[in-house]
Amino acid sequence: MDRSAPEMSLAADIASAYVRPLGSFDRKLDQRPGEENLLSYGMLACLFGFVARLPAIVRDTAPPDAPPLYAVAAGHFVASLFMAPLLLYALAALSHLLARAFGGRANWREARLALFWAALASAPLVLALGLVEVLADGRIAGACFLGVGAVFLCYWGACLYRVEFDAAS
Repeated sequence: MDRSAPEMSLAADIASAYVRPLGSFDRKLDQRPGEENLLSYGMLACLFGFVARLPAIVRDTAPPDAPPLYAVAAGHFVASLFMAPLLLYALAALSHLLARAFGGRANWREARLALFWAALASAPLVLALGLVEVLADGRIAGACFLGVGAVFLCYWGACLYRVEFDAAS
């Protein structure tokens, strides 16, 4: 891994994840981000998920008998920014324990980085999915949801494999 590479902006790092996925993750590994950075990656990914859901929330609260927009949006906001990061931490811990059972060698921070970076790198697709959910019919939105989920899972799996099992890391 090239430790002399200049630091890139977060947006450029996310964009490079679509060109060289593991190269982008390797740069993050080389930077050895602290827990505050990992938390910000996770919370930012969750914030993008909330923003992606906003058009559907507005659509769903439009009928007169629906709950008020501010109440539904506030509930989604709290769930997205306070509960979802906690779930990410739990999922990262479970994946690390599972990998460790099969001989994984990473530490807890690296396992969290793999998940949080995969979630943040998938955020542009999640934002696009939010628009597709509102503009397209249900089958198309469902297919797009499965596609975005598959991209996220593949990227997370590759990142987790890199830190847990790959001798190059």
